[in-house]
Formats: sequence, structure tokens, C-alpha cells
Amino acid sequence: MKPLLVLATLTASFAVIGLAHSEPSEAAAKMEASLYERLGGIQKIAAAADNCIRMEGEDEMMRANQKLAAEFDRVPKPVLAFGLAAYLANLAGGPQKAVLDIPSFERALMLDMKTRDHAWTLRAKAFEKAGVGMKEFEELKALYEMKYAAAKPMTVAPETFKDPKSLYARLGGIVPICLVVDDFILLLATDPTIGANKQVVAALQSGRVSAAGLRYLVTEQIAAASGGPFKYSGRTMLDSHKGLMVTEAEWNAAAAILGKVLDKYKVPAKERNELFAIVGSTKGDIVGR
Repeated sequence: MKPLLVLATLTASFAVIGLAHSEPSEAAAKMEASLYERLGGIQKIAAAADNCIRMEGEDEMMRANQKLAAEFDRVPKPVLAFGLAAYLANLAGGPQKAVLDIPSFERALMLDMKTRDHAWTLRAKAFEKAGVGMKEFEELKALYEMKYAAAKPMTVAPETFKDPKSLYARLGGIVPICLVVDDFILLLATDPTIGANKQVVAALQSGRVSAAGLRYLVTEQIAAASGGPFKYSGRTMLDSHKGLMVTEAEWNAAAAILGKVLDKYKVPAKERNELFAIVGSTKGDIVGR
């Protein structure tokens, strides 16, 4: 496997469960809420996307389409979930960049109407489970169907890099970044030192932050910081960690987890050092805030 797990190091700078992009700004609150805001922002959209990918990937009727089944088996779920969340958030008016043209991809799968109708039934359940209202879901569905009607069939091609020398390219691009973040955040979530922080636990239990939303934002931030074609859409590290009182011990616990992951995948020293330098530059905005 490529040294993509190097990416995980960057998450140490903010993966101690910051409240990234959890609340709208004052200016936004004064204006009429957009569909993106009414859907619950990236936190709920990402949770719904996660649900969609899991439910569709496990559904017998969906898997009866051999092309679709092959894609679910070929592309890791974290990658599909990230792509779907980015597309839907962008479609709803959010600041996220659509990394995959989902309607064109769906066109290429040649789903019959019965299967597509079944897919929307599953998606409605997925959004409802994420806490999204059905009125907002129907608005999003209508926008998606307009895009689908105009879409041309297109398969997902391997990612190409404008700057092959960038850290993003050397790490392998968005696919491995998604995998790394998914794995690393799961490890952080089960770490006893980090879990002992009452402020962190309270933030997670508040409902303002979803695990899927956190994974999305961490993935997006890593991709942007390493030189990829992305722009981080969450809050700053300083703002997102205020009141969490992250300790030196918690920071070190996250670094230790990252170190083990990097050792496991034999990450080259050059990429490892570059990412640790990025991590270290944000420590002052996280520890003790």
C-alpha cells in the first residue's frame, strides 16, 4: 500500500473532536436560511451520505445491478461517502467542492426506474435517520433529479495531479486520504486518554457534531493543506477548540496513535516530517484552549 497513511498525521492537529463548522455565523442567521443550512449543514449531510452508502451498498435490490455492485466493491465506502457528501452539500448551496459528478456516475450505471425509485426510498430513510426533515430532503431530491436529467454517463477515472510534486500527489490523492481519516478517527474515538476529556465528550453528545461530519471536514482539511484542489469549509482550529481544554497528554496520545499508524505502513521520512511540521504549527490553537 502507498504511504498514504501519512495523511493521518495532519489530523492530529484537530482530530481531538473540534466543533468544526458546527454553527452558522451571525450574518447567516440574520438571512433566510438556505437549503444547505436547513438540511443541517455538512454535519447532517455527511451523516446522511454515510447512511446512503451503507444502506445502498448492502441492499439486495441495488446490488442486483452488476455495475453498481462492482463499484461498491471496488471503491471503499469512506471514499464514496466523502464524494456523495461533497456533491450534495454543494448542490444545496454549501461551500464544499463537488469532487465527483454523482448524477453522471449514476447515469453510467444504467439503473432502471424501479431500482432508482428504490434508491430514493433508501435515501429518504438515510436522511431521516440523520435528522433531516423530509421537506428539505424533497427539495434536495428535486435539485438532484434536474442534474440527473441533464447528465451524460461518465465513469470515475483515476485522479490526476496538476502538481505531481505536491505533498497531496505524493500521498496519493483523495482516495487514500479518505481511508486514512476514517481509520485514524476510529482509533482516536476509542482512546481512553482523549475519551476522559469531559468537554470533548459533551461536544460529541451535544448533537452539533456528527462522526461523519467530523470525518468529512478532517479529510477536506488534509486534502487542502497538503496541496490538493480543495478548500477547507470548517471553522478555524482556534475557534473549533475553544472550551475543549485539550491537554498536553491528549495531544501526545493522538500523536502516539498516529505514530503507530505511520510505522505500520512504513511511511517515508520526508512525507512524515512534512506532515508533522504542519501538525506542530497548529498546536498552539488547540492545546489548553
